[in-house]
Amino acid sequence: MQMLDAFIRTDMKGTIIEANEAFLTLTGYTMPELNKMNFRDLTPLSFLVVEQDILESQILTRGYSDVYQKEYIRKDGTVVPVELRTHLEIDKQGQPLSMWAIIRDISIRQKAFAELKASQVQLRALASHLQNVREKRRSALRGKFTMNRTFTYCC
Repeated sequence: MQMLDAFIRTDMKGTIIEANEAFLTLTGYTMPELNKMNFRDLTPLSFLVVEQDILESQILTRGYSDVYQKEYIRKDGTVVPVELRTHLEIDKQGQPLSMWAIIRDISIRQKAFAELKASQVQLRALASHLQNVREKRRSALRGKFTMNRTFTYCC
């Protein structure tokens, strides 16, 4: 059975030492290519500082990270949004040995979220428009009833 989520293992310097087929598909690289790379090579500059902070404050401190989002740069240069959780593997003496992560492509989720936000904006605009039309009709009707009011007097 093939794992749907991507998996990657790095040494403590960040050199990629293992990845599953899902990660290869996600990034577009072959395993021999990845073995020559550091995970930072796949990370846009805008995420490097944040990821270093997560490494220092979470992974090295408690042995795993919270789930967080970042992006990977694919071989073709496109960027894919992902969420991941990274774990620290330690040896028998308690020394850091490697890090591994389960990674999920969230591009479909982000696209759906963007479409939902756009739909909400359209719905709000439509609701506002309908409210304006309703108020204009009310005003027009009030004016008609006021102007057409006639009084009939009885004898």
